Amino acid sequence: MKYSLMTTEQKKAYKLRVKAYRIAHPDKVAKWTKDYRQTEKYKEYSRKQARKNKLLHPERTLDIALKSSRKRLLPAPTRPCPDRCELCGGLPDGRVLNLDHDHKTGEFRGWLCKKCNLNLGKFGDGVAGLQQAILYLKRNSKSLLPTDAAERKKIPLSSGVLDYFPAALVEVAKVSYMGNQQHNAGQPLHWSRGKSADHSDTLQRHLAERGSIDTDGMRHSAKAAWRCLAILQLEMEEAGAPLARGAK
Repeated sequence: MKYSLMTTEQKKAYKLRVKAYRIAHPDKVAKWTKDYRQTEKYKEYSRKQARKNKLLHPERTLDIALKSSRKRLLPAPTRPCPDRCELCGGLPDGRVLNLDHDHKTGEFRGWLCKKCNLNLGKFGDGVAGLQQAILYLKRNSKSLLPTDAAERKKIPLSSGVLDYFPAALVEVAKVSYMGNQQHNAGQPLHWSRGKSADHSDTLQRHLAERGSIDTDGMRHSAKAAWRCLAILQLEMEEAGAPLARGAK
């Protein structure tokens, strides 16, 4: 018989039987409870209850977050806890979302689900770590050249670039070597992107003096060509091309 159809006396008797079973078989009850809480049915029920509590008792939900923040020495939130994670848009795993804050300034940032909050910390809780992850994914996301043979023939790297501009590419290679000696002395040749990144302005300065030699013996035109290639490479990577092998 369904519990909702039982009489008051039957419900009391049922509750006593359940209580007695829990006392007699604690291990079985613990295992059943653990397994049930992993089911989608229970998770959906928990989410519905959390949303219901937020609607009926918004001050109680915020109070839970405030007490949690004070207990862990976190800043007080400046806005109420929303229904969904402000990073991924997902629903919370528990009663409320996690309060996120800047670990350097201590300031409140927002509300995140457990996964987003943990993963943000794993990437150093800053932009630099996330950018490195993005660059890593781009580097391994796709091939630089198309896999179709017909399409590959439309990209004549040797006959269409090297054979067109051999002397110019030699001068550009010299600029790369000179730049590495200047910015990364003693290190293997690589494009250190955190240094001298004002490509557009530097390009214009070298174009203004094209046809002449710079103070370090490099041609201004060669340096202008290097900057043009740098701008195009960054533009292509932004569009989805894999990260250049020689970039760091």
